[in-house]
Amino acid sequence: MVRPSPQLCARLRFTTKDVARGFYRGNRTGSMGSHTEFGGYVVDWRKTPYFNAPDTQGFSLTPFVTLEMERTTRVQERSDGTSYTPDKVDGREFLRQWARLNPLEYDETVDHQRADSERKAEWGAIPEEQRARLEAEREEQRRQEIAAEEARQLEIVMENKERRRAQEEERRQLQAESERERQLRAQEEQQRLQAGEEKRKPQAADQRLRTELQRIRESARQEAEQSLTEEGRRRKREGLPPMTKAQKKMSRAQLFVTTLQQAGLDVELRSRPAEEQHQLLSKEEVEALDKLVESSPRQKPQKLEL
Repeated sequence: MVRPSPQLCARLRFTTKDVARGFYRGNRTGSMGSHTEFGGYVVDWRKTPYFNAPDTQGFSLTPFVTLEMERTTRVQERSDGTSYTPDKVDGREFLRQWARLNPLEYDETVDHQRADSERKAEWGAIPEEQRARLEAEREEQRRQEIAAEEARQLEIVMENKERRRAQEEERRQLQAESERERQLRAQEEQQRLQAGEEKRKPQAADQRLRTELQRIRESARQEAEQSLTEEGRRRKREGLPPMTKAQKKMSRAQLFVTTLQQAGLDVELRSRPAEEQHQLLSKEEVEALDKLVESSPRQKPQKLEL
């Protein structure tokens, strides 16, 4: 195990512990450092419990220099003014070994450095006036490229704007069509409800009329029973013959029609068709109603309240 320096960590070909935007948030073992006031994270190497070490058998570090660079001195100065050469592996030897183990990467790096040096040399050999002219041409070309890119970006923006306008117009049309369909459905529903209401009104009026007739008939029947009982007793006292069934029915019908007239429903019944009258009233009640209407002045029919 080794304690890698930040420079060595930068040269390792695997991810170090200070990952994710350059800082490490820690794990279950505790904090690996401290947060800065600007939101960063500083790794404290004293708190690091373990380190990653490369396998020297099949892994090599990427050097910062190549064999094309000049040799630097290895002599180190002491505090007392003397100098010494540290006992360590020769850097040139390390570069030769790295070039032998990584030929493709080494050739690419060296070619890039050589091409850069050649470009600098060629540029230095050009006269000052020609260099100024070339720089002006490059600047003009760069300006034209920037202008073309801005025009292209503006065209893209306008296309997007037109597309959004078309989409907005299509959306408004769809909304308007949906609103028209909704209003049409609402109108149809309202018409259907109105038609149902108009259809239910006569039915409700008929039901109310039948209920009212049943109530009046029951009340008239009770009064007729009392009246017929008294009439039978009177006839018996005077020695007169008893009333026939037809006379009793006609008496009940006349009393019913009289009660009907008092309730104001006689004209309403007469305004209905004959078939409906025979459905609602008996034969004797219809005859009594006809006689009552012929003998009384014409009245305005009274409508039932729903």
